Amino acid sequence: MIEILILEDDYIWQSKIEVMLHKYPNYKIVGFAENTIKGKQMIEHLNPDIILADIYLGTENTIDVLFNNLRQKPTVFITSSDEKSNFENVFEFPMSNFIMKPFHEFTLIAILNQLKVNYIKKQLPHLIFKTSNAKSTKIFVDNISHIQVEGNYSIFYTCDSRKFARKIALKKTISNLQEYFIQANKNTAVNISKIEKMENYQIKLHKLVKEITIGRRYQKKLLELDLYCG
Repeated sequence: MIEILILEDDYIWQSKIEVMLHKYPNYKIVGFAENTIKGKQMIEHLNPDIILADIYLGTENTIDVLFNNLRQKPTVFITSSDEKSNFENVFEFPMSNFIMKPFHEFTLIAILNQLKVNYIKKQLPHLIFKTSNAKSTKIFVDNISHIQVEGNYSIFYTCDSRKFARKIALKKTISNLQEYFIQANKNTAVNISKIEKMENYQIKLHKLVKEITIGRRYQKKLLELDLYCG
């Protein structure tokens, strides 16, 4: 799950961006800030993975405010201003990008995905699997949709329809990945960021046709995720 903090003083654009990102469960908005003082406080408190910042918040220029202390944070600057100086100043940030309003959701997601691959994904935990040809394959946790027990093995299902096996108990597997996975029933753990909805004791995972049944003993913990629909 990639956490995004949005610095935007236009409530219409706050709403637009929220609608755009809601369709992509890999991204989570952790908050909105309408001015740079609140923005800096939220950045320090929440430590988001990516900042999405309008260049102008009222009369304040976020480039100036963020430059000294936060320029090492992946940032997407957005603006309706065509001032060339802003465009040039953005690239003084080593992990940044620039997008002009108005923009389509595909443009935003493409830029966020680029930042994720270039700067964030390298920091995410990953698992190494041995394949049939004795080579090793690295799988990042955000590409694993769920883990299911089959006999003495835990089977890891990826979002791109691959699966890998390890001879290890499910409980032991997710003990080191509790930030990312939660157990749904005795034999299955799901990637929290891939949960599309939960209702009628079933979990619908993003891009997965089959629904996963929620076991009675695991319901309470899943309810704490605040995603249950009834």
